[in-house]
Amino acid sequence: ADLTDFNTTTGQVVANTARRITVTSTGGNSGSYGIEFSPNDDYLYITNLASSTVYRHNIAANTTASIGTVTGEAGQLQLAPDGK
Repeated sequence: ADLTDFNTTTGQVVANTARRITVTSTGGNSGSYGIEFSPNDDYLYITNLASSTVYRHNIAANTTASIGTVTGEAGQLQLAPDGK
């Protein structure tokens, strides 16, 4: 998955390769499915269907780490009303 700039006025993706971030989970993008930003936009959470793993990508540091696995399939993500 790629994280790029977005022009909120025109609705266009901005091709700013200096700020382009490629987010990968173990094994590349194969199986990446759910994606959700943290409430403060510092992190991007990603699930991988193939491994049932949840990853956290630190946007500022451009690093990705596994934060655990789930029982069954790791599918869609959604921020809850309590911010978790």
